[in-house]
Amino acid sequence: MDIFFISQLIGCVAFGFTVGAYQIFSQKKMFAVRSVGEIFWIVHYTLLEGYSAVFTLAIATFRTLAIVFVWPDAKKYIIPLSILIIFNVCYFSVEGGLVRFLPFLASTSIALSMYFHEDFIKCRSIMLFSPVFWLIYGILIHSYPAIIMCSILMVSQVFGMIRFIMNEKRLKKMV
Repeated sequence: MDIFFISQLIGCVAFGFTVGAYQIFSQKKMFAVRSVGEIFWIVHYTLLEGYSAVFTLAIATFRTLAIVFVWPDAKKYIIPLSILIIFNVCYFSVEGGLVRFLPFLASTSIALSMYFHEDFIKCRSIMLFSPVFWLIYGILIHSYPAIIMCSILMVSQVFGMIRFIMNEKRLKKMV
């Protein structure tokens, strides 16, 4: 098997974790499963030589784990710092042109959503911007799992929010 094929297989594993994560109602569990998926995306993009994505995802995964599980009170410091670091990583990336900033834009939308990580709808609504930027990035670097995943992820996120809203309405009727 060649590296490209292996990278696509690893991307499929990442795809499964990422799409599955957005169907979880618990915000903490969703972020945990999504972080596992991001580790697989890091390997996938490394094999495709998408280094701005690799470093962006590594920093973003650390940011997510730190804010959600370790230092939630420090998010007012961690989020801006991570955005600044990721911008610099993307700016100095070996990838040319504007493609190197797409991971930054995707990561920034996730970072901003973390200010609302305890509010399901606000958090997930802001997160919807991320797959748009990753979709464009996937198209430009030929990441077929990313292209498919982002397309499905946008629908999945909306579906998950609708399920959450319907469940909330059902629970209110029971009270």
